[in-house]
Amino acid sequence: MKKIFMLLGFAGMFYSADAQTIVGADMETWKSYTSILTPLTRPDGWFTSDSLYSILKLAAGKSYTGRVTKSTSVKHGGTASAKLVTSTDSLPSIMTNAKYTIDLGTGELTYSGGTNVTKRINFVNAWTQYTLPGSDSGYLVVEAYKNGIGAGGADSLVGYGEMPIIKSAGFKNTSAEVEYDNATVVPDRIIVLFITNNSDVPAAGTELYVDDITFTDVTGIETPIFNDADINVFPNPAVNNLQVKTSLNQKMILNLYASNGQLVATHLFQKNADIAVSTLASGTYIYVISGVDGHKYYSSTFVKQ
Repeated sequence: MKKIFMLLGFAGMFYSADAQTIVGADMETWKSYTSILTPLTRPDGWFTSDSLYSILKLAAGKSYTGRVTKSTSVKHGGTASAKLVTSTDSLPSIMTNAKYTIDLGTGELTYSGGTNVTKRINFVNAWTQYTLPGSDSGYLVVEAYKNGIGAGGADSLVGYGEMPIIKSAGFKNTSAEVEYDNATVVPDRIIVLFITNNSDVPAAGTELYVDDITFTDVTGIETPIFNDADINVFPNPAVNNLQVKTSLNQKMILNLYASNGQLVATHLFQKNADIAVSTLASGTYIYVISGVDGHKYYSSTFVKQ
């Protein structure tokens, strides 16, 4: 995978400053921007290889059209997914939640950003649909970092995982397990990367759709890393009742988990819910709010007093 990260290193030099937390892992919200003279788009909170490629094409006197685009016709949940394509020049498309830079003198890569975490992440999951002319595969790559524990206060890579994305006629779940240097380390941030091809000569015409990216932590709870809906859950702490209010006018499901990952309650609601929690033991609980189609909207915790 070394050649992928080298390519990303050059791409990172052309990105402007942006927020370091993922707010668009459901691929619903997109940003428009301009790289030199080329209008481009990207999912909010994500960065792509389009900035680099557009500059290379412009330097060669050629026009460029973005290869990471919003798809509203092919998606897993919600209204959109990210579509990554490989064009006739056989350059793979790349999408990542972090910025990469490279020292042109030493060739050393440095990483900034990613998704901040407070728990040990065991899996990164995504719904993918992958079509290509040949037998190549795409890749989901995950890197886990601990801040400031390396030589001279540098960040250290403490966990790594990768999973091939294989050809599929429809959306399938792709999960990359993160393997850590030791049994107790908890990372501070997770970097996620998608690439359309990993062969030396990527096939033109490859299409990779990515949607609904989640983390699975040590409790076994799959937690969405986005919140694209106006959802309020209160009070926190709660004694007798937990209130849920949302602007989405659709049926939704709230699953309530104990801290050990055991499902303790399920509630179907629409716009508002008044959930009795008085019989629950005191402690911290995790809730996940989804649509009836399985699209996950929000996850967090509350304390039962």
